[in-house]
Amino acid sequence: MASLPILEVAIGLSFVYLLLALVASTINEWVSRICSGRGRMLEEGIRRLVSDEDGHSGISTEILAHPLVQSMTMKGKRPSYISSEVFARAFADVMRRRKLAPQSADASGRASDQGEREPKRLLQSLAALGGQSGGQAATKADLELPDERVLAGWYDSQMERVSGWYKKRTQTAILIIAVVLTVGMNQDSVLLGRRLWTDSALRATVVEAAKARLALGPPLETVEYTDPDSPEPTAPVSMPDGCPDQPGMDDARNNLTSEEQALLSGLGGWSGEMRLLHEQGWSLWLFRHLPGWLMTAFAVSLGAPFWFDILKRFMNVRAAGVPPKDSRAVRK
Repeated sequence: MASLPILEVAIGLSFVYLLLALVASTINEWVSRICSGRGRMLEEGIRRLVSDEDGHSGISTEILAHPLVQSMTMKGKRPSYISSEVFARAFADVMRRRKLAPQSADASGRASDQGEREPKRLLQSLAALGGQSGGQAATKADLELPDERVLAGWYDSQMERVSGWYKKRTQTAILIIAVVLTVGMNQDSVLLGRRLWTDSALRATVVEAAKARLALGPPLETVEYTDPDSPEPTAPVSMPDGCPDQPGMDDARNNLTSEEQALLSGLGGWSGEMRLLHEQGWSLWLFRHLPGWLMTAFAVSLGAPFWFDILKRFMNVRAAGVPPKDSRAVRK
């Protein structure tokens, strides 16, 4: 049964937003890899957890250099994910070794226990986790290290905050990339909607391409924190190169086909824009494009999973067709 043109226009716009969001997420992922974005965020979270923001105590450095952590990391790279069990074991081992370290003399010749380098706030936190008061564990020698399960829960609670930091940073980066993509490819939602409305052949082509995209399945999330309703960290979906057993950005669900690339370029682009700019002037030309650009950039920033779900719903409505008229109304 024939679909309504307005529904096909909505499908076309959703499809374009999905493709642009896939491109934006891919760019953001590669930038994050190059800059070790996840690793830096994880390291910052661990430093704050162990009260080693300035790095003077060296606890965070020892944890990240621990064999249990390094065994999960590619050589020369920061770890992008540490499970709570591994962190708890590595942290407990670091603290035990530091507690057993012999005294050394400082520059003035006075004896100084290596344990004095532990931040007081960390000792108080560990005392609270172990059921001790701050006075009972004023020094590391008096401290009873909490159970590893307690340490794992402590780490998980910190990772909830790290997930919030990472989400905000990712959303900001995606929005910036979306703006650059939108203007760079001249993807004006207003003009695109107008073209889809007036060109039935183009609508049909876009709808068929959207069907093929849906058949590939939902796009892969490229951040650790995949559930928007839960801040619990999970293992990264997109792993560094050299981990073929893990799905990543090379998956077809996150890449555009050559047909999709050609279609996306044909729907936007700068062909003829210089002539319009010369005829209309900067102010009028920009006034015509700015609303459409803003609509596209905002839509793309919502992410590929969002637009995949929207596109799927529109397709289901289209497949259902227009409901038949009530036979009782006809008889009347």
